[in-house]
Amino acid sequence: MKDIFAIDPFWHLAEAVSLQEAAALIAGYDPHQLTLAVGETDIHPTYPKYYPVIRALRQAVASGMLKAKEEWVHEVDEISEYEHVTDVLQVSETIVQIDDLKK
Repeated sequence: MKDIFAIDPFWHLAEAVSLQEAAALIAGYDPHQLTLAVGETDIHPTYPKYYPVIRALRQAVASGMLKAKEEWVHEVDEISEYEHVTDVLQVSETIVQIDDLKK
């Protein structure tokens, strides 16, 4: 059985990764295993170090401190009494260069 926390060494070959993959690698998790468990959410009990890293990366992209090929989606909150549209950064589709992460 594969250790879900073992990072595949082939990730060192990547020149660019998604924001989600970057956060997983920085937090010490295999991006593929994390993506299967987490999806588009930021919190998962098996991956507690992921949340602070993805939050920091989201803020760095949103503030312009980290260059990225950004992908945004409009989300509509229909649960509340009022319709509320929010732009949400798609962490699985936003791409960052490895060299930019090292700065």
